[in-house]
Amino acid sequence: MRTGRILFGFIVVVGVGLAQSQPAPESQPFSWAKMIWHSASVGGRSVEHAALMVEIQLDGMDTPAIMQLDLGSDATMVYGVPYGQLRRNDSAAGQNLVSLNGVLANCRFQGERFHVRADFGDPITPGKPISLGTVGLDFFTQRILVLDFVRQRMAVLNKGVDLPPTVQHRIDVAPIENRNGKMFVTVALNGHEERGLFYDTGSSLFSLMTTRSCWRELTGRQPDDPANDVWTIKSWGKDAPLIGAPMKGELCVARACISDPLVYFESSGLEGLDFDRYPYKTSGLFGNVPFDRRYTVVVDVPHGRFGLIAGSIADPAAK
Repeated sequence: MRTGRILFGFIVVVGVGLAQSQPAPESQPFSWAKMIWHSASVGGRSVEHAALMVEIQLDGMDTPAIMQLDLGSDATMVYGVPYGQLRRNDSAAGQNLVSLNGVLANCRFQGERFHVRADFGDPITPGKPISLGTVGLDFFTQRILVLDFVRQRMAVLNKGVDLPPTVQHRIDVAPIENRNGKMFVTVALNGHEERGLFYDTGSSLFSLMTTRSCWRELTGRQPDDPANDVWTIKSWGKDAPLIGAPMKGELCVARACISDPLVYFESSGLEGLDFDRYPYKTSGLFGNVPFDRRYTVVVDVPHGRFGLIAGSIADPAAK
């Protein structure tokens, strides 16, 4: 099992209230849930939108829990430490797999297979939300995910439910390739098409993370340049030294473009962040930075497309 939750190998529970359902004023088949953001101090820096969380309530739970929304992970999982404390009697679905029923972001699921990551996670603390696990890309292979980064809300459509025509015609689409447990999206780097980057909502800190050689090409710098941004984060409990510099030109995902974004690479060769050592071809990842507060993202794996709407999905003036 490969996981893409590479930037937050620790679990933070700070300053978070559980999401409340928000009825949609527009006549669209969406049952909106509030985006839950973890703020954190990462590598000595204060980050407001450090991790994107989603509310989940398993059948039989008295109160909801939260899980990280991480499309860079190939597997949806519950963390063994808090899950074990719940003392549930869920049906086994295989080795280290359980079959669960419940509601995720107002979307009812039945018999969903969740991996159990033993001996991982934070203990349940009274008065704090339960950080129960990670929602990976596999949860959305038959479901459409809508992320309204303008109104800071999300919706998960039930299996077989499609977007209404009023939304479909407004979407600017980029093709995707769903392979190796990742969602590769065609983007443009300085006007050149790039097909080797995957979308990772679990990497909310970054516009782009890539290989050392791609970083040098995009930035025109050497790793030892004193003007570089040097930052150490944690990846599954291990130090990950990053080197960053502004990209020369634009990063464009469909119509969402950022000029001269900071681009990083991991300098120690740490497993999971060294894209040259991946067992399949990839040149890196991009996170939520190009879209946050500006766009609505439609993750439509069932139809093989990544969609964007400028502004909120509910705004008829959005072009």
